[in-house]
Amino acid sequence: MENLTKYSHNPIGMASAFSLVIKAMLGEVDKQKLHSLLKKCSKIIRKGAAYAYWYFVKEYPQYFTGTRNLSIQKQIRILKEGLDIYPEDPLLYSELGEKYFNLKDFNKVKEICNQALKCSFKAPEVLKRITGLYKKAGYPSLAKKTIELWIQKYPNHYLSYYEMAKLLPPGPKKDLYFRLALIGLENPTSAKAIEHKYEIMNYYGFEKEAWKVLNQGVADNGATPLYVLLVEELIKKGEYQKALAIMQKISTISRKLSPDNKFLRARIYLKLKSYKKAFEDLKDCYQRLNGRKRMESFIYIGVCLENLGYLKKAENFYRYTLGVYKNKGEPYGSIASYYQRRGKYTLALEYLKKAPRNSPFYPKILALISLNYALLGREEKAVEYISLALDQGFKDLVWLKEQYGYSKAYQLAGFRMKIRLLEE
Repeated sequence: MENLTKYSHNPIGMASAFSLVIKAMLGEVDKQKLHSLLKKCSKIIRKGAAYAYWYFVKEYPQYFTGTRNLSIQKQIRILKEGLDIYPEDPLLYSELGEKYFNLKDFNKVKEICNQALKCSFKAPEVLKRITGLYKKAGYPSLAKKTIELWIQKYPNHYLSYYEMAKLLPPGPKKDLYFRLALIGLENPTSAKAIEHKYEIMNYYGFEKEAWKVLNQGVADNGATPLYVLLVEELIKKGEYQKALAIMQKISTISRKLSPDNKFLRARIYLKLKSYKKAFEDLKDCYQRLNGRKRMESFIYIGVCLENLGYLKKAENFYRYTLGVYKNKGEPYGSIASYYQRRGKYTLALEYLKKAPRNSPFYPKILALISLNYALLGREEKAVEYISLALDQGFKDLVWLKEQYGYSKAYQLAGFRMKIRLLEE
């Protein structure tokens, strides 16, 4: 180990330091002695050693056993050891910030990101991660300042302009930054750049041009994320058989579908009313999904059970979903829709009126209330609630037409007049 001190600013010493740190982590070299030695070495050697700490955290997950929080705490200790050797490494800071975010310690995330920005060299990728951490941890103003620094240091990097546009509300400034991003996206080659150009073109309302960008990107790049985006768009267009054919391509490319992609295929099967196939995909993936997709998978399992004739199991699953996600609007809508389809309109209304009003789904809750009042023959209430839904931004006419009771509601003159505002 002492041979490291012979190197001054030699990349060979940097590589040796990296190798020795990995060996120390695996118990093949005395870790404490190595740490003490590395602190006396030149900057380039310490930099190589610090990178090894980051690499070990990323590539050796088997050494971080225990509960989730315990595993993260172990990773934090390793990253801090790396920073003790080389405190000028923004990559280590950004990784450390991710770990604290996973522990929901947002004040610590802010502190770590602030330290990362004090480092002398900050690559675009690091600035991107710090921007993302500030945004996720609830510090949009700090995210904005980081992007401004990013633009200043790398003015030809399209992604900084894109991130600034995403951070801004609709308006002239957002338009300006999206236009600046488009300049750098004239000939995108990476899957992510193609996705971004597609998104910006849609933002400006150039749907045909955006569709061409996506299809050309799939043809030229062939990356799985682009195929997935293509499937999402085909679902929106109602071209479910085409979407299913693309899913087969994804399955061939990936050999095995990820939980997210199985969930995507299940959505297509639901649209095609292939409930048994949808149920098989959902049963296989729902426990491995996160966030909104996990909640939606619960609801879709209920839909499958209901349509396969297992009504009591479906009802119980809807109830279970509501218990798990009682602060979300969708579970109230799903169990109410179940009772609505069973002719229990009063019971459906009871659930709908308990839905949280701050949910983004609430305009749809109001629309469902309107349908149930229509089914009960109470036209005045039906018109009142569809008006409230429209006032709160309800626009999804395609979804509304799929709901049980829509045709009955549409027979009501007042309801029909309100809906025609959406049809125009």
